[in-house]
Amino acid sequence: LSPNINSQTFITNVSLDGRKALHWPFPILKAGTKRKSTQQTHIIGVDCGSAPGGWTKYLKEQTVCTEIFSIDPGEMAKSISSLSGVNHLKMTAADAIPKISEILALRRKCDDCDGIAIWVSDMCVHELTKQVDIFLLAKNADIFRPGMAFVLTIKCNVGHAKDRFDDLTRNEVKRLEHVGAYGLKIIHLFSNRNGERTVMGFI
Repeated sequence: LSPNINSQTFITNVSLDGRKALHWPFPILKAGTKRKSTQQTHIIGVDCGSAPGGWTKYLKEQTVCTEIFSIDPGEMAKSISSLSGVNHLKMTAADAIPKISEILALRRKCDDCDGIAIWVSDMCVHELTKQVDIFLLAKNADIFRPGMAFVLTIKCNVGHAKDRFDDLTRNEVKRLEHVGAYGLKIIHLFSNRNGERTVMGFI
């Protein structure tokens, strides 16, 4: 995936090609972290709603992230939280964002840190809009670097119809487009529940 692709939104039917859909997030994560890796040695990722640590493990082992802020008030697997460069912020995302902002503000004064390179979020939320709400809170905190890649799991807890879930997700995508997100994709992974949709893009 290229950060320069035209912004478009589509639904992928994973029943047609589950393997391809299942691997969709991975190229975008690698693209998001590698575009500046030749200029920078310190690449930061965030895993929001991290416990027990699956996304954190992926970011650490399969991307060029050298540091990951793993946000979750719950416990992470010790085998993952103990990995070099993994910082478990045992708190809510709303509390963690100001803390990360403070950390990055100090680092910007003395090294090549220019913000978070990738943001993934599979938080357990009860309100459909909460996933994007937290993402926008982080954006407003000025902790994203330009062109940051992101993967958000939208959780639709209202209704039962596929079309309804898709429409609700498109509404959230419009909110992201409104603040400058681009290259947006909507997919339904095998790992997603019936009412979940995965949204990926750059900002």
